[in-house]
Amino acid sequence: YFVGFDNGLLVIDYCMYHRTRIYDKPYRITPGKNYKLRVEVVDNMIYVYVNDKLEIKTTFKYDQGHGLCGVYKCQHAKVLLIDYKDGDVCEN
Repeated sequence: YFVGFDNGLLVIDYCMYHRTRIYDKPYRITPGKNYKLRVEVVDNMIYVYVNDKLEIKTTFKYDQGHGLCGVYKCQHAKVLLIDYKDGDVCEN
């Protein structure tokens, strides 16, 4: 699953050989502003929070709710990733 910002949308995509959109909603981001993105997975539910506000609550469309977790940043994105535990900047 991919959760993030994509062309003015907050999205959840399923990724298996290609991306399939599960849920999206318009979400305007402002350059230079910090955003805290948090994802919780509980049973077959996905909760997406931006700045501690629940923005998306939906069920898994697919049976497979397991895999690896991590952070993805497009090489062309002007995004700075900060470690949530100690505030250190994460290197590419």
